[in-house]
Amino acid sequence: MNFKDKFKPGDIICSDRFHNGLCMVVGCGNNEWGFRYKCEDLVKEGQRWLAYEFDTMFGKPYDWRIATDDDIAKYLSRFLDIP
Repeated sequence: MNFKDKFKPGDIICSDRFHNGLCMVVGCGNNEWGFRYKCEDLVKEGQRWLAYEFDTMFGKPYDWRIATDDDIAKYLSRFLDIP
């Protein structure tokens, strides 16, 4: 199943292979640029990413999935400074 068939704009996605669980929001509008899709970081304002379906360097898919509550909590915890 292709990326465009699995996700819609506004979905929060992540991949265990991409930046250790980075959470991204699938962008609106024309997302498809061949094999990559426009997304925005869940936390960092103005940080845009391209979600590639396939890692051409290592020859493996990125295995994108809908982020779970645990994925989102782990990602958010990277930005907390708890003494």
